[in-house]
Amino acid sequence: MAFLPAASVGLLGLVLLLPLGCGGVGPGEQPQRWSEPYVAMGPRALAARPTGETQETPVSLTRTAWDCEYDPFDDDQNCNQIYEDVRAEVVEYRCDGLDAEIEVVPGEAMFTYVLRTTSDEPGECDLTVVLREPGSGKTYEGQVPIAFADPVRLAVEHVVALDPGLYYPVLVGAAFRIEPSLYAATEFNGLSELSTSLMTWEISLEGDSFACGCAEALAPCRIVGAQPDTSILHHLDVHAIAPGTSTFTVRYGALERVVTLEAVEESDVVGMELYQPIGSLGLMDADEDPLQYCERVTAIEDTLPSGVRDAHLASVLVLADGRRAWGGAGAYGGGPQYLTVSKQPNHSCEGVPPEVGTWLNVYGGIAMETTISAAMGSATVEFPVTVLPAE
Repeated sequence: MAFLPAASVGLLGLVLLLPLGCGGVGPGEQPQRWSEPYVAMGPRALAARPTGETQETPVSLTRTAWDCEYDPFDDDQNCNQIYEDVRAEVVEYRCDGLDAEIEVVPGEAMFTYVLRTTSDEPGECDLTVVLREPGSGKTYEGQVPIAFADPVRLAVEHVVALDPGLYYPVLVGAAFRIEPSLYAATEFNGLSELSTSLMTWEISLEGDSFACGCAEALAPCRIVGAQPDTSILHHLDVHAIAPGTSTFTVRYGALERVVTLEAVEESDVVGMELYQPIGSLGLMDADEDPLQYCERVTAIEDTLPSGVRDAHLASVLVLADGRRAWGGAGAYGGGPQYLTVSKQPNHSCEGVPPEVGTWLNVYGGIAMETTISAAMGSATVEFPVTVLPAE
């Protein structure tokens, strides 16, 4: 438990307008009476933080009111709910259930604070703060749960359903997204992803076959993510620039992963295969073979309920040494007018050639039997397509 002397920050209150409807206020009566203040904290952390890192929790004493304007055309009120932070003093703060260090600092917004909580031991706590309004002397208490956990696994992952690029080589020109993730052990022998700060990651990319960013927009080799910088949504985009291998290394504290990225040329291709996912394909680690969740396709079959149902297929290349590689989707075509073979655009970078992509869709507009074909390297393939009438 800790106590602070009286303190306040800022000059104005933070106002947030949310369009809502209300009634009962005549023209010119705005705003309505302010509500009783309450302690606003949060948001509640959706994922635990690694032990040793700091969880930042914004805190303010907030009140609300209705700001209404009479609309003579509708004979009604158009109202906005106003949120205003008021001057307050932090008189007490604690982390019930965990021996954690807490630092109180002024927030960026007016009349706000930030509780910076750090714990070197795993566990959960109810982060509690007591604020006092200087004018009335009243105190108000707020509480939000936060958690810390020991990281046990560092994963290097990719979204296979978008632009796969790990486990198998890719064609020169391909681009994909790498998503480093940190996991803690859970009570039931599972893993739970931790929320981390961008500044805590260290990465390097060595070799002449891959570069960070996109071919048309090179970028520094660093982890980026959506705001705020503390989340589970961190990533790095890379693209293949020459045949060969590059070494991607990512570190978080004492944990380290080293992944080999490989690029091949079209001339290395001796065969082409199609695979259909058995279920949904999400994030997978670089050590996990995505094709174990797919089945090999030798003939394509669609049915026409109310027009179109498409076949979602992964194009996989066979290399001269017998290994597989991602790519070749853009090489597929053929078939009559009412059969369409569409290629999924790259999600990481613009301007990526469709032939280096992995995913394609085959769909027909009428019942028919036909074929699609592709050629790459020394490989030429043809697959029968049957579009069945509606049942």
